[in-house]
Amino acid sequence: MAGESHLTVSFSSCYMPPPLVHVLKKGLMVRLILWQWSQELENSELFQEGHAIARGEQQRGRPPAGPRLNRRIRAREIRVIDPEGNQLGIMPPDLALAKAEDLGLDLVEVSPESRPPVCRIMDYGKFKYAQKKKTSEARKSQASTSVKEVKFRPKIEEHDYTFKVERIKKFLGSGAKAKVTMMFRGREITRQDIARDILRRIAEDVKEVGSIESTPKLEGRNMIMIVAPIKTN
Repeated sequence: MAGESHLTVSFSSCYMPPPLVHVLKKGLMVRLILWQWSQELENSELFQEGHAIARGEQQRGRPPAGPRLNRRIRAREIRVIDPEGNQLGIMPPDLALAKAEDLGLDLVEVSPESRPPVCRIMDYGKFKYAQKKKTSEARKSQASTSVKEVKFRPKIEEHDYTFKVERIKKFLGSGAKAKVTMMFRGREITRQDIARDILRRIAEDVKEVGSIESTPKLEGRNMIMIVAPIKTN
């Protein structure tokens, strides 16, 4: 008809959305592929190396253990001690650090809780080494100290007593402690005075090589005394 316009629609050019099931399947496949890629990336040497570097950066960001040194000292004023232990007075950290650097030494904050904090000029490397060596020797000495037990009876014979006292002396001479145990049987527990007399005699007989660390005390049906070796310089 005249004056009328006709609209022609091409259905072949229109977008028809795929069924919802196909969309979901494609989405799951994409997620699965991305997950596989992420697993391969995490297992790669490059990723592990980068993770290790990041971990190291975090650790470096933490404050170092031990006392504050040199420019890490943040107080406005500090009390300074020289390497010989003499008081140099109160001064700014920069001035104290300059004195330490002139001597080729470090400025170490030894008492941060004081007001003002106390700092000492020292060779911190040598000081740390000496402390480590001292701790190691103390642990070694503690580990090497053993306790040897020697048992007695209130009715002990003289020759048996002499033999066991010599054993105690031998243990003490080797640096070990001696645990002297007096054992009671039956009604012997009622004669603790005899046991104490024997232990006092033992202490007297070994006094040249040992001293009483723990006096006789009753533990159950035993009376125990600890003798430690005498330290020699």
